[in-house]
This record gives sequence, C-alpha cells and structure tokens, in this order.
Amino acid sequence: MLADIYHRLLKEFGDTLEQTSEDSDERINQTGRGVFMTSCRKKVVNFDKFKDSVVKQYALNNSPNSCDALYMHNEQEWFLIEFKNGKIDEKKVFQIRGKIFQSLLLLTEQLDKTICFTRENLDFILVYNEDIARIEIGKSLCKLANDAPFFPFGLEGLQKLYFKKVSVWTKKEFDSNFVQEYGGI
Repeated sequence: MLADIYHRLLKEFGDTLEQTSEDSDERINQTGRGVFMTSCRKKVVNFDKFKDSVVKQYALNNSPNSCDALYMHNEQEWFLIEFKNGKIDEKKVFQIRGKIFQSLLLLTEQLDKTICFTRENLDFILVYNEDIARIEIGKSLCKLANDAPFFPFGLEGLQKLYFKKVSVWTKKEFDSNFVQEYGGI
C-alpha cells in the first residue's frame, strides 16, 4: 500500500514543515529576513534527505535537485512542497522546474507509479517570500482579466499534465490555506 511506503519514508526522512522550510543561504540569514518560511510542526518527508539517500545508494557524482517536502494526507491526496525565500528570477524558475521534474522521477520510482498517478493525486505548492519575490502585477492583471488561471513564475502547464493542482502561495497564504487545512501550527 502507498500509505506503508509513505510511513516508511516518514520514519526514515521525517522532519517538520518548519525544518524543511529553513533557508540555509548564509547571505539571506545575515540580512535578518528570517530563516524559516513556516512555523508549522506538521510531520512531513524531508524530500532533500530522501534524495540524498538515493544519491548515496547509487554512489552518484552529480546529485539531482529536489523539492523540500512531501506530505500525504491520504492515499489520494499528496503534496510536493517547495519553499523559496529569495528572489525568483528566470534562472531560479528554471531551477525550480528542474527540482519539480527530478522530484517527480524520484517519487514515481519510489511509489512504483506513473505520472498518471501524480496527475490525479499530487498537488504542487510553491511557497515564496512576498517581501523578496514580487509578482509582476501587469502579467497577473492580464491573466485575471482573461479569466485564465494565474501561475506566476512560469509554472503554467504543470497543472493537469503533471499535477492535480498547482498553487503558488505567499508564506501567509500557505499558513492560512495549507497549514490550517492539513496540519495546524
């Protein structure tokens, strides 16, 4: 069962959402912007630690990139979460997309599932620091005026093809949407 796999991963690579949201970039920490993107103590799989175990298992010289956290609410409701505390420019968006795809490959292999499973059961959430990464207002207004879904940071196309739902939330939105719904603080 998928729940058994998830609970094994949780046992081996478990951390809190707060721990997985830690910004380890020394330059950012020195500016006083804060180290954590959430204070939620919900237990999740630290996907970076899981990825590190795969790198070690296969003795890889080049490590893939990975998202920060994986959470399973039930076997049909999974979340892959990436926290970004810094500026999000085109280079960073490219890196985020790489993390997403490499994480999907690691996850689908681990679960012995296909992208069809993630398309039906996995949500992706990007949490960003609105004080640092500002969304271009002109682009968002244009998309809203056309009644099109708004996916900042170049994440359009990922929903329905790879994920059930894609959300891009500020730290506050993450705490009010995800944390209140699934984990409490």
